[in-house]
Amino acid sequence: MSNDGKKALINIETLELEEFTNHPQNRYAILSHRWEEKEVSFKDWKARKCVKRPGYLTIMKFISKAAEHDLKYAWADTCCINKESSAELSGAINSMFKYYRDAAECYVYLSDLPPSCPSSNSDGTKPSTIGGISIGAEDPRESIFADSKWFTRRWMLQETIAPRTLQFFDSAWHLFGTKNVLRYIIERRTGVPKAILDGSQQLESSSIACRALPIAFLEFDIHMPLLYGEGDAAFIRLQEVICRKTTDMSLFA
Repeated sequence: MSNDGKKALINIETLELEEFTNHPQNRYAILSHRWEEKEVSFKDWKARKCVKRPGYLTIMKFISKAAEHDLKYAWADTCCINKESSAELSGAINSMFKYYRDAAECYVYLSDLPPSCPSSNSDGTKPSTIGGISIGAEDPRESIFADSKWFTRRWMLQETIAPRTLQFFDSAWHLFGTKNVLRYIIERRTGVPKAILDGSQQLESSSIACRALPIAFLEFDIHMPLLYGEGDAAFIRLQEVICRKTTDMSLFA
């Protein structure tokens, strides 16, 4: 992405970064994951100096999943944003909710969730499945899923709420579940109502307090320049910006 507002996506066939004035809606997959050691940067990806890094394998597995679903492009914040440009980084962060909302699919990679294995119900029968998800089996990984460090990420809530479809993968890139199937666990873990998670209630119709309390960075259809290092003052500034656009005083309840 360059300073003129263009955004970079990975072409799944060529692995080259292609620039778009606007993201092509519903044509790309987007990745949500915890940053770990030796991630791949924008500069690294363009120079192809990253093939031996663990972060490169994560991106390639992500791209492979996108290709399985016949998508042409993929986007990951590690390598699709030129973080050496403060203006570009700030613009990308302010547009992040839209990036996730416009994606055809969002894949969440949970590196701390153990790989799945065949399971049975307590009576020895195989659990029924819906869309490949086991129903009725006691899976101890559900508690591990809820304890995943992914849920502690600052951007986790918007990356959970914004995408229309959300698929969670374990450390071996096996599908663990979708946002809809796991919505009860996610609600308990995050406090986000099931109605918002399953799409039956739009975020815009929720009270501002509901949207703002867990975190101060959900989407309010506003643009607020970032001031690095301001700490808690950012939330006060966010309140001021929101108040200029609404008469809903639940924010201060």
